[in-house]
Amino acid sequence: MTLRCARILDSIAQIDAASWNSLLRDGQPFLRHEFLLALEESRCAVPRTGWTARHLVLDDAQGRPIGAMPLYRKSHSRGEFVFDFSWASAYAQHGLPYYPKLLCAVPFTPVRGPRLLVRPGADPKLMNHTLIKAAIDYARGERLSSWHVLFPTDDTAERLKSAGLILRRDCQFHWYNHGYESFDAFLATFTAEKRKKAKRERRRVAEAGIVFDTLHGGDMDDARWDAVYPFYADTLYRHGHEPYLSSSAVMPCSAATGAPAATTTACISRPATTRESSTASTRNCSVSSRGRRVSTRCPEVSCRP
Repeated sequence: MTLRCARILDSIAQIDAASWNSLLRDGQPFLRHEFLLALEESRCAVPRTGWTARHLVLDDAQGRPIGAMPLYRKSHSRGEFVFDFSWASAYAQHGLPYYPKLLCAVPFTPVRGPRLLVRPGADPKLMNHTLIKAAIDYARGERLSSWHVLFPTDDTAERLKSAGLILRRDCQFHWYNHGYESFDAFLATFTAEKRKKAKRERRRVAEAGIVFDTLHGGDMDDARWDAVYPFYADTLYRHGHEPYLSSSAVMPCSAATGAPAATTTACISRPATTRESSTASTRNCSVSSRGRRVSTRCPEVSCRP
């Protein structure tokens, strides 16, 4: 297969959505062109915030994209949900600059997914090798400290490891639903003591008059997003961080994924028909087979060019 030279995009807008999305195969919404573009247009992932787009694209002989990688030149490590500040400190102690660095990731999104994007029908081994080499060559040419790939799939992590990158691991906690017919069926997997506590907690919520609604897609109008956003922002403020997404970015980013977010709102139900919004959550959850969170080892890979 004849390839043209790799090209670097300063913005995802420099490639059309159909061409970029044609490289996605697993339905991962956060890699869609529309989502990445929404992050740029809302000014959330732009050079001013430390995210300078350097997306890598490989074209075939006819000039059609055949491979790609979401890349950013980073001037800090915020918004990655992977903590490499000890690496930055080690560089500083040896008089070396750690920033800027090259990052392959989806901004503000700690979700595992493909990172080496290859058009269906292309030679995956050749494309993966070419993408990895092009990223390393770019990092070396720009004299960047390192290249990091966050939250790749296991097979991608192994390919990167085989190419000489260093594999490092972190932990996430996930809940899995193993086909429970009801919440009581789920509770049946608990020990008697934990089952009793869970029922008591749920009873207290009901006694407090708190009810829940799950809203999908078009149910979330501007007014509802305006009500939900402060809770998202408060979660970050409580941990000493500024919100990564602006209030103007939440709705466009949700719509851009092609799979609008499910939002669960908790409200206090009063005797009259008035309902006052009390708390809100935008988490997507499932449940584990034993009533416990499952620790999943998530790989990240890094190299020093």
